[in-house]
Amino acid sequence: KEGSKLGWDPSQEKIDAAVTDLAKVIVDNQPDIVLMDQGIDGKLEGHKVVNKIRESVRSIVFVANTGGTEDELFGAGCVAGARKGERMVEAMRVAFNCLS
Repeated sequence: KEGSKLGWDPSQEKIDAAVTDLAKVIVDNQPDIVLMDQGIDGKLEGHKVVNKIRESVRSIVFVANTGGTEDELFGAGCVAGARKGERMVEAMRVAFNCLS
């Protein structure tokens, strides 16, 4: 993918390292809600980051934001979905309700 920071054809090891690094950045910032895109960067997929975070933190609420299928993000634990900005208010309302 042009512009991908992972390169044209990253190894699985490089993808796994990127997932771990991104998950750490998110966890270190201690968010209540994360808007997660499925297609982050080439082969780096949002549901893999959500799954990595869920290994250690269960309290973060995730909202799916994708132009494609939300199935993998919902399977990883996203509570609502917004298709590239559509239904955003509704999706965030569901997420906020999960915090109470």
